[in-house]
Amino acid sequence: MTTGKVAGLNATITVQYEDECAGTAYTTSFTGQILVSPGKFLKSGDSGSLMVENKASNPRPIGLLYAGSSQVAIANPIQDVLNAFGVTMVGVSGTAASVADPLASAVEQVSKVKERNAGRLAAVPKAVGHAVGLSKGKPAILLLVEQLSPEALAATPAAIDGVPVEVLEVGQIIAY
Repeated sequence: MTTGKVAGLNATITVQYEDECAGTAYTTSFTGQILVSPGKFLKSGDSGSLMVENKASNPRPIGLLYAGSSQVAIANPIQDVLNAFGVTMVGVSGTAASVADPLASAVEQVSKVKERNAGRLAAVPKAVGHAVGLSKGKPAILLLVEQLSPEALAATPAAIDGVPVEVLEVGQIIAY
């Protein structure tokens, strides 16, 4: 059992895969993902593990883990997984609680700004994704870079449409 903290929502992530053992590497992008920190939350072989909220008092499903790096873990939102397979979870009354309305509204607004500027964010050197998270207690765009560099910092705006942008070094995102 490991614990972590949701670090970002509505993430667009580029994940590296291999087509067979020691085969050719390729990348695929996913949208609407959940970021979890710290990176030790997910280890090799944990792909497919169920991520739950507050195990001690309310173990509701949140996501299905599948990728990460030394800095972050990546999960598909559980409702998306259930919908894709046309299934429900036995013994679970619904999925994770919705975020408080004012915060949910702010996250939705920041998500729209992030999506409108997805190309600009992806063009930053060594960018591997972007998400909505908190910076100084307020919703912000999180720009995820494989490696923090002067070029990445120079290419990243401090804010987009009034929304702060925070650059996070996350390493290479790989499938687990």
